[in-house]
Amino acid sequence: MSIATVQLDFRKPAATPVRWFAWLALVGVVCAVVAIAEHAGALTEEVEALQARQQTLQERLRPAGARKTPAKPDAEALRRIELANGAIDKLSVPWHELLRSFESIRLPHIGLLSLVPNAQERSLRMSGEARSVPDLMAYVQRVTALPLLADVHLLGYETVPREGVPVVAFTLSAKWLAR
Repeated sequence: MSIATVQLDFRKPAATPVRWFAWLALVGVVCAVVAIAEHAGALTEEVEALQARQQTLQERLRPAGARKTPAKPDAEALRRIELANGAIDKLSVPWHELLRSFESIRLPHIGLLSLVPNAQERSLRMSGEARSVPDLMAYVQRVTALPLLADVHLLGYETVPREGVPVVAFTLSAKWLAR
């Protein structure tokens, strides 16, 4: 018996056309997989959008009693809602018309110091100073004649010294009319 001789060749085999074709096919398959994955992602997003639309339409078709009732807001949310409503009420006061009305009353011995509105009751509270009671009464008559105001009442007055001069401090209330 004879032993077969082993032939070892450590050289790199030459690139054959089949090997180039295999590499080219591998690159093509990778590109195809990437394109399919992107298309599948786009289709998934489209399916989710359509499902959301279907759910919205189904909720519209349900009778009113069968619809989900929203969860009741907690105490903090209610407090924030109250604050927001208060701000909206303050913004809904017809400031431009009210201020223009009071500016139209020009009496030299009257000083209007504050206007405090209550938007929910559509009422005003005014405070100011006059040099004398007759000046105050003339001012009350002019305020009563304003077309924007109704139920004008003199809530009170008192004579107080200001820098050594007696003045009449007063408070009025009125309701403003919607236009």
